[in-house]
Amino acid sequence: MQVRIPAVCLILLLFVVPFAWADSLQDALQAARSGNYTKAHALWLPEAEKGCSQSQYNMGLLYYHGRGVLQDYKEAAQWYQLAAEQGYANAQNNLGMMHKHGKGMPQDYNEAVKWFRLAAEQDLHNAQYNLGLMYGDGLGVLRDYKEEAKWLQLSAEQGDADAQQTLGFSYFKGHGVPQSNVDAYAWWAVAAANNNQEARKNMETAQSLWPSSEIEKGQQLAKEIWARINK
Repeated sequence: MQVRIPAVCLILLLFVVPFAWADSLQDALQAARSGNYTKAHALWLPEAEKGCSQSQYNMGLLYYHGRGVLQDYKEAAQWYQLAAEQGYANAQNNLGMMHKHGKGMPQDYNEAVKWFRLAAEQDLHNAQYNLGLMYGDGLGVLRDYKEEAKWLQLSAEQGDADAQQTLGFSYFKGHGVPQSNVDAYAWWAVAAANNNQEARKNMETAQSLWPSSEIEKGQQLAKEIWARINK
């Protein structure tokens, strides 16, 4: 069996238009999407400085990825911090990742857990997955497989393929949930349908080792889960 996948940085380049500023900053979004990050930076900066959390988040993305500006993790973290303190979930999650990996700041698992939790409690699936991994690895919190499975389940039910793959591994190992090859296979099948390659490898291994009866039950359960998630 493949081992559980490691935590990966989920700082995605997904720019957003501030709701209150949507009309005036539509040009910034269009500029970013067309690759004109210098123009996007010039348009977002004034609103970010005025306290617009979504613009602050976008500024963080620009500095993190070095788009339209020189890459600067410290500057990215500062913008994420401003947005995160206003409760912006994506910024909280990204700030948690930077604390976890020590980018732009000293590595601090406790701070990472703090920000992941704040975002996870806002139902952000990326953060729920990240918080689950922190519990599974015992980073910044005591290792607790039940808490890991709880957060992975919440994320997986929202369609997060990495969470689905890792939840399958939890069932395979009996970590925080009853050991069940059927449930493990089902979640791997769902994750594989969402293009998770680790899950696909696990399915192939299971098909070569497990009884056909378990595979068939797993396939049926996967159909039920898929229908529930995608209704």
